[in-house]
Amino acid sequence: MTPVSTAERELGLTHQGSRNLIKTAEAKGWLHSLGTHGRGGREHWYAPEVLAIMEAPMMYDAAP
Repeated sequence: MTPVSTAERELGLTHQGSRNLIKTAEAKGWLHSLGTHGRGGREHWYAPEVLAIMEAPMMYDAAP
């Protein structure tokens, strides 16, 4: 889960810049909103493709 404040801090962007980046990624389908949570109603997002990879069973290469 990623709130705007994390993107802001990690990427060195302004609050509005971080929000624009997240909204653009959401529009492209890269991120999905989990809705608002906690004090202040902070919105959180997740990357469904990354989550799918993390939840997939481990696969090993069958090369000899």
